[in-house]
Amino acid sequence: MGRLRAIRVWLDPGEAHLRARQRRPFARRAIAVLLISGLLLASCSALPDAAEDESSGAVDVRQPADLPLSDAFDGWREVDPVDEVSFRATQVDEAHDWSLHITSERAGGDAGPSLKQIASLPAEGVYEVSFVARAVDPDTHAPADVIIGNPIDMMMPEGQRGSSSELSIGRLDAGWTSYSLTYSTPGPDTRFGVRIHVPREGEVVIDDLTVTGPTGIVPVLANGGFLDTSAPLAITNQSLLMDTEDAYVDLASRLGWDGDAEWALVDEAGMVSGEGVVRITDGLGEIDLRGTAPGLHSLTLDADLEGQSRTLVSNVGILADGPSRRDPSTMAFGVHLHYEDGTARTSALIESFTTLGIGHVRADVPWWWSEREDGTYVYDREIRDAMAHYADLGLSALHVPVYSNRLYDDGRTPSTPAGLAAYAEYTADILSEFDDAHSDVEVYNEFEHLGTSACGPTPDCYMDMLRATAPAIRGVSPDARIVAPGNAGMGFHLDWLERFFDLGGLEHIDAVSAHPYVNPEEPESLMADLETLSSMISARLPEGQTRDIWISEMGWATIPTWVTDRQQAAYTLRFAALAIARGVERIYWYEAADSGRSDTITESNFGLYEHASSALPNANAPKPVALALATYERLIGDRRFSHVEDLGPGVHSVVYGDGASTVRIAWSTAAPTPIRIVGEQVALVSMTGAPLGGETSVAGERPVVLTDEPVFLTGEASVALGD
Repeated sequence: MGRLRAIRVWLDPGEAHLRARQRRPFARRAIAVLLISGLLLASCSALPDAAEDESSGAVDVRQPADLPLSDAFDGWREVDPVDEVSFRATQVDEAHDWSLHITSERAGGDAGPSLKQIASLPAEGVYEVSFVARAVDPDTHAPADVIIGNPIDMMMPEGQRGSSSELSIGRLDAGWTSYSLTYSTPGPDTRFGVRIHVPREGEVVIDDLTVTGPTGIVPVLANGGFLDTSAPLAITNQSLLMDTEDAYVDLASRLGWDGDAEWALVDEAGMVSGEGVVRITDGLGEIDLRGTAPGLHSLTLDADLEGQSRTLVSNVGILADGPSRRDPSTMAFGVHLHYEDGTARTSALIESFTTLGIGHVRADVPWWWSEREDGTYVYDREIRDAMAHYADLGLSALHVPVYSNRLYDDGRTPSTPAGLAAYAEYTADILSEFDDAHSDVEVYNEFEHLGTSACGPTPDCYMDMLRATAPAIRGVSPDARIVAPGNAGMGFHLDWLERFFDLGGLEHIDAVSAHPYVNPEEPESLMADLETLSSMISARLPEGQTRDIWISEMGWATIPTWVTDRQQAAYTLRFAALAIARGVERIYWYEAADSGRSDTITESNFGLYEHASSALPNANAPKPVALALATYERLIGDRRFSHVEDLGPGVHSVVYGDGASTVRIAWSTAAPTPIRIVGEQVALVSMTGAPLGGETSVAGERPVVLTDEPVFLTGEASVALGD
């Protein structure tokens, strides 16, 4: 993939790390001359760990996960990757530290892979995006175009990019050349994107992407200098949720660097749960965490590679041995997935879902992107790959056709007969196209909140859409469950739902859906309205008929003014226990992974996993809530809800199963509350799966203090208030 050439490399240590953490400053200095191919270096082959089986003399070989073809860069997402194009980190001179090196062997065409980033421009005005570029070989034609503007426009084919600005880099020499593009915002707080598109053959190096606005430089782009990259050292695991008997952390330096890395593992109580030194040879290393106690741990790795320091910090989840994988269709939990973290990470997220008790995936299917010509539908590779993955794993899909299309109703939420018919036809085509996995449909998303219909956001207007769409769904997929209306929080919007029910909405659907966010309040505040909703549905149905309740979005955002990571985990478990006890059939957690790095943007911080990081090119680090759901799945699994124990105001105990297989989830929203557990062989487990010390006494009695963090109690026992 390119001729061998020599490039002088300067290294600025301490820049490849998780959470932008740098331990020690170092002076920049030139240290090496490397022979590098057009892709810098070929991906390192895996270094197996050979463990001798003493009973047979056989060798058990572990195969660590490979690095992706392209490096990962914090803040940037690779779209539509192909084997002929790579995005990699390089350093061609001391002044620019790490830069982006693009190599393409594509013959040409408008389609092609991209790196993209979405940001928000704070004020109305004209903005300039500037960058520098240079050739790898003199007079080389660059393969890249830089496109800026509306995030939707910039991803469209040439000729359909609307108000976006585009610049083709063209031919270059070996010196840096400056470029700039301008974009005028339609108003304040405008969504804005930058796309580095590779439609043709060639090589180029790009750096120093900067946005300048009416008042000067605007720091809206993350990692515009490509400093945070996976190239020097990365954790290559496809998941950091690991069974205790198979817990390894795989490390790789794409540059092939050697060195030692000190590592330490700290548990939830702040105690060191493991430490050591790992040798990285030919760019590969492995940390053996087998036997580590279950629970959430923080891993810190300080590496000295070729004289340069790198620090990686990540959560690691260790799971106790659990039952064999069960049928995903029986699981009560789903999750909303945005295809925003690249192919490798998205695939790894999907693989992890059943470990979390997630058997169903909800995802938007954007109408404006899929139907660019009247009646012709083209679905992104990411959607197609994900649907095939769901089918392989037995996961069901909950499709959400959103939101509008420029071909109909002036690009607004459809309300005319022609627009509604087009939306219905599009929804039916989604089901026809993806018939390998079981598919259900939620008709639109938060119509009363996000809809732009000329008719308005009322239940009457939504009924026009539902009446047009439901028959189209039944016509192509009679087994698909139709879910509606999916109203936005806060709460259930009972007045809106009452009108929807009175108009006959229940006649067209199989389940009533809602997104009853109460951030940052506790989940208990929703239970009275949930009971009212259930009564409203029953009162409007003939005897013997039912409609399930699906909570098709629910979660808590981990931002400083709302909830902490541990509160998110606690509230999630508490809501699950209380909602299922009140008859909710399915809960879709919003969302699979944090979508951004900022801890001030609410929408970016609902994830079960942390945002994408260059130090984890194949995975996302688990948040405490992921461990909480995995623990729920391990301990409760297919046990049926039994009853709720009355232990007094603010004290909750939800019981599953019976006899020796009984499991409770218990917590207190009042002050810390002592309870007594009476029973033999009763185990106590934290919400994230850590075993809590102590055994029942000879008399079979054990005191426990309940807090707002739920605990799991396993085994046959009686529970009562008191010391």
